[in-house]
Amino acid sequence: MNDLAARVRASLVSSVVPASFGRPGYAARAPLFDPRDLEVDLTGESIGVTGGTSGIGLATAHALAALGANVTLFGRDAAKGEAAARAVTAATGRSARFVRCDVGDLASVDAAAHELGPEPFDRFVHNASILPREQRRTAQGLEATYATNVVGPLRLEHRMDPNHRRLRRTVWVSSGGMYLVPLDLRALRGEVRRFDGVRAYAQTKRAQILLARAMSGTDAGFFASFSMHPGWVDTPSVVEALPRFHHLTRSFLRAPEEGADTALWLTATGRALEPGGFYFDRELHDPEVFPGTRAGAATLEALFEVLSRDADVPRTYISASTSE
Repeated sequence: MNDLAARVRASLVSSVVPASFGRPGYAARAPLFDPRDLEVDLTGESIGVTGGTSGIGLATAHALAALGANVTLFGRDAAKGEAAARAVTAATGRSARFVRCDVGDLASVDAAAHELGPEPFDRFVHNASILPREQRRTAQGLEATYATNVVGPLRLEHRMDPNHRRLRRTVWVSSGGMYLVPLDLRALRGEVRRFDGVRAYAQTKRAQILLARAMSGTDAGFFASFSMHPGWVDTPSVVEALPRFHHLTRSFLRAPEEGADTALWLTATGRALEPGGFYFDRELHDPEVFPGTRAGAATLEALFEVLSRDADVPRTYISASTSE
């Protein structure tokens, strides 16, 4: 059985194709996962999860709590968030709490960070994201997709632990939508004549990968950041943002627990990982597999300067240096 799974995986693992992203791809690779990677005890660890009230985020929170972690869920809806926290606590016996935070609203981010106080987390999962059909601006004037998926999470992380004194690992939940899209700073910030929600989303997911890579190159010492692709997952967000896609592919989509697996693994495992690496189904992948999608040094420098300004964080917090 393992030999067959290995052959199937070999044909899929490096392919950017639907069979790889959906449930068949996960089913081919999961038998080869080493269960010892998650034989860990996270008792005493404090872990934050944005977008933690449903879908991939909630599945990640459940799994982390089951390993002993004290989990904090961030979300916009207080009733939904409190219910999710109670469900995690009841299912795992571990403390779970909810903090209201709309990561797309920088005022809400600052309020959540103030409520939590300094240095609250050992690890953090940046899972919250939106894919709107129409362009809108936040109270701070930022395009909402960019603010929610990139700027707000970066600001939240910095406001909670500006020197990475306690926070030692973060995971960005990216998406396969970024594979075909080179970084375009004007498109990323919504400076376009015609808004395309899917393209805007892909730009933010490309930026997340570059940000994770850069932040692992800072002088933070033991701190490392990673990004990952969950595959195509059946979540409430997909139903809301891409109803036609969901209708056509729902029998093929991964369960939230399957989509959350690599985020859980990156957050919890003691296995040696590539700092700043992009992972899919527990394997290191090249996010720039298609020609023309690799950002040069000048583009990266411009991205980090823009993020520093928009998130109001020091430039050195993002990256100590830029290289191609």
